[in-house]
Amino acid sequence: MLSELCQQCGLCCSGALFTFLPVTEEEAKRVVPLGVRTEQRRDGRLALLLPCAVLRSTRCGAYDARPARCREYVCELGKAVQRRERPLDAALAVVDEAKRGLAELEALLGPPEPGDVRSTLQRAQQAEAREPDDVWFKAVRGKARSLEAMLQQYFVGSY
Repeated sequence: MLSELCQQCGLCCSGALFTFLPVTEEEAKRVVPLGVRTEQRRDGRLALLLPCAVLRSTRCGAYDARPARCREYVCELGKAVQRRERPLDAALAVVDEAKRGLAELEALLGPPEPGDVRSTLQRAQQAEAREPDDVWFKAVRGKARSLEAMLQQYFVGSY
């Protein structure tokens, strides 16, 4: 059941939940040739940047080469399915709701500029930092904040 949920979701790789994923040098050497972007973080860790460049729709395009954290990660919704606290169809409905929210936010923001690899939420957060306090800005901010709260509750959980 978990694999079906993951294969229909992909939010952990899309940049909707996280902006980066710490990786080892060895893991980076496996995925960088595939087009995955990495950077050295200020704390010295090497990180894979999200959205992941090898994400194909909702599936990993480098499944056999993916880093350990990718292999091990299970979102809160996935854990609830594993514990049988939430049926798969209900979990998939939550995924659909999250994707609808992301699509609505994307519609408010407009399409990304060519070469812009930021996720929809990253674009919304940066728009918040630079846009005037007008009707468009308030719509983007409201949609982004409600979507972030939903993603936190159902997918990320407490750290």
